[in-house]
Amino acid sequence: MRRLFFTMLVTLNIATAAAAATRYQVEPQASELQFLFWEDGIQLTDDVQEKSIVRLVSVADELPSKPSTFRIYVFNLSDNTIAFGPEDVMIELPDGTAISMVSPNEIDAKLRRDIKRRQALATLGNALSAQSANGQTSGSFQHSGMTSDGTMFSGSGTYSGYDPALAQQQQQAVQAQVQRTDAAIQARKTEGTRALASLIRRSSINSGDVMGGIVAFEAPAAFKKLGSKGTIKIAVKVGETVHRFEAKVTKAH
Repeated sequence: MRRLFFTMLVTLNIATAAAAATRYQVEPQASELQFLFWEDGIQLTDDVQEKSIVRLVSVADELPSKPSTFRIYVFNLSDNTIAFGPEDVMIELPDGTAISMVSPNEIDAKLRRDIKRRQALATLGNALSAQSANGQTSGSFQHSGMTSDGTMFSGSGTYSGYDPALAQQQQQAVQAQVQRTDAAIQARKTEGTRALASLIRRSSINSGDVMGGIVAFEAPAAFKKLGSKGTIKIAVKVGETVHRFEAKVTKAH
């Protein structure tokens, strides 16, 4: 029973992520001075200013810890190099509440903690499974009959012992489970690292260059109250220019 419990515990933690808050997708509502178009079924909205262009892409990328996300691309039209990062993006709710983007370093740290936790659980589960793969077998039996003089008799008992064939079978099962668990952890790490590579991190954008990627935020409970008619505002600061978008929010699929 103990081995079964920990095997189930490890499998649950490896196969599924921890329960996360609802993920949302932003859908910009372009103003008269903005350009909205579609590409491969994805909505893109451009805000054009004198010194920069910002494109907001309405797509929900999945990241470790499952925050809400959207993509931003910045085209530097000025003559100067501009420093840009997720701290230059802000969401404002109708009540004035401001929501900052999650730091890429924080998301990196969450992935590392998640992998470390999974590895610890796997080590514990594998050790307990190996300990139980000892080939011990046991059972019970009952017997009854009649003697030559017609007297009825019955009885019961238990037995236990070592079964080498069973031990080998159990050890093979443990090894297969270890391999599956290790493969699942490695896949989780690889997928997470690949996804994090697309996050916007503070960088310099030279004159005439474009930079972009994913920004992430933790949606507050107030998002649930916005409904289909409620909107948020997204401000993107590029140098001294602030690009503003108005957007609806829907649950990400």
